[in-house]
Amino acid sequence: GDSLTELSTDAIEVEENVDELLSPMLYVLPIQLLAYYAALEKGLNPDTNTQLERFRSSSKFLFPPKA
Repeated sequence: GDSLTELSTDAIEVEENVDELLSPMLYVLPIQLLAYYAALEKGLNPDTNTQLERFRSSSKFLFPPKA
């Protein structure tokens, strides 16, 4: 019965004649919104990264400081 735009408070409309180089940037927005709301439903903060400390500690091996 109800359309998706009536059920959602966020709607993104993409024009049909979008440049081929810009279309991936426009089509990733709904996926980011889905990930954002899924994180909120799980009780997670989508603005923090739990793996950031692991990356920082391993990045010194990947990108050693210049001597």
